[in-house]
Amino acid sequence: MINGFPGFFSVILSSAGHLVTAIDCTDNMLEEARAHSIREGVTVTFRKMDSHKLDFAADFDLIVCRNVTWSLTDPQSAYKEWRRVLKPGGRLLVFDANWNRHLWDEEMQQKRVEDQQTYVDKGFGELPHHKDIEETDRLSLVLPLTREWRPEWDIRTLKKEGFANIFAEENLNAKILDEKQQVLNRSTPIFMICAEK
Repeated sequence: MINGFPGFFSVILSSAGHLVTAIDCTDNMLEEARAHSIREGVTVTFRKMDSHKLDFAADFDLIVCRNVTWSLTDPQSAYKEWRRVLKPGGRLLVFDANWNRHLWDEEMQQKRVEDQQTYVDKGFGELPHHKDIEETDRLSLVLPLTREWRPEWDIRTLKKEGFANIFAEENLNAKILDEKQQVLNRSTPIFMICAEK
């Protein structure tokens, strides 16, 4: 099951013997990811960096991101940049979901309300939420991917940016989430996209 801690994939990949460089644009996420890697006894190089403009040459075999692309101000330019730093034949793995579509799509809002009610009815406790929901929602509404249907948007964009052998698996919830998270995210299934340079 996918845990929600920062640096999750960095820890797994390093534990499997890979040389891992992890980036984030915020100090607090890097600090949390660093703490997790230390707890797990793995070595990861952490760098503060903007996902849209990487300070790397084309030297990577694999780029993995989880719940990142939805938060980007220019995801197409990020995809272009990520392709640039991959070696020929390198791969991109994206794990994400239509996290904030409910903010403007009435059908998605209704499904989200139903998911939340089922969560409560099953006795899973108080609904998880951000500290400042209004500010989180306000910021989410200005992000471009909030109003796109994914992973279709990603597939089209990755093709435009020159990626090949693109495929997606559209509902990973049962494979990677615990029962509580499956109920809560029933209407926003996590997808995976794989693409090759």
